[in-house]
Amino acid sequence: MLLNQANFSCKNHPTLDLDREGHNMADHAIASLMESLAGRSATKRDFLGMWEATVESTQPPPSVEGCNRHIDAAVVRERAKTASFCKQISEIVKRHVRLLKREKIGLRARAGQTIFFALLAGGVYINLGRDEYAVQDRNGMLFFSLINQMFAALLQAVLLFPAERTVFEREHLSGFYGTLSYFIARTIPDTIMQIVFPCLFAAIAYPMAGLKPGVQEWFVYTGTLILTTQCAASMAIMLGAAAPTPDLAVALAPLPAVPFIVAGGFFANSRRFSGFWVWLQKLSFFSYCFEILAVNEYSGQKFDHAPPPILVAERPLHEALGGEHPNH
Repeated sequence: MLLNQANFSCKNHPTLDLDREGHNMADHAIASLMESLAGRSATKRDFLGMWEATVESTQPPPSVEGCNRHIDAAVVRERAKTASFCKQISEIVKRHVRLLKREKIGLRARAGQTIFFALLAGGVYINLGRDEYAVQDRNGMLFFSLINQMFAALLQAVLLFPAERTVFEREHLSGFYGTLSYFIARTIPDTIMQIVFPCLFAAIAYPMAGLKPGVQEWFVYTGTLILTTQCAASMAIMLGAAAPTPDLAVALAPLPAVPFIVAGGFFANSRRFSGFWVWLQKLSFFSYCFEILAVNEYSGQKFDHAPPPILVAERPLHEALGGEHPNH
């Protein structure tokens, strides 16, 4: 019917060249309506009156077997309910794959962000040494890798459901699919992305930093980053589904993440999380992932013992106190 109305508009404006770039029937109909409302109609006709008359006189298109058939909404819901569980998942996955293909800017931004932080980590921790001071640097490199991938997945996944809440509620109430089939289908494309980007990060940062050489060690490192992103994305989806608005979902995202990072084993010794705080360390997926990376990095490694530092203030301190230097 909208196309018929647009056709009416075009037919009553003989000066319109539809072949000219930038014009189509719908755009011209809207432009004509705005001109009529503003009193600048070039045709000097009562556009609104003619429009209403056309709408009232518009007849449905002739019924042709195999097409243009009227479909009752109740029939649609009944057919949707009879769709199998796998069919529901496959159709939702196809739709979201098409959406991912259209979001090229977002994918390029995520890839650029991953490459940037991988080069940053590799440049800061480049060519890690073999002395005891390199242990701290290696711990920092491992912890930075986990934090970077966790927050990248967290911030991306927290808005997945809030952005589609209205569509999901309408289609779910119409009986098109169930909650479980939607969740599984919506998670599959995002899971693939959460595998690709950690692999890209590990392919750049791991050799640049000079972590423990070996193909098996690289796969353990990469697999641990993937597990971290999956846990963070699952937690983000839960928060996004529970939050009524996207802004609240973003505000709640760091709430469970920061305590898990504190209990990860880098900022505080694990012995501090005993007694009352033992539950925090047990729930922190970050602590398990950091432990996996540490075992993978230090198993079988030997580090050189560095000489003790020279205390340059030792002699002036004894002289200031009026005593003798112990070497005298």
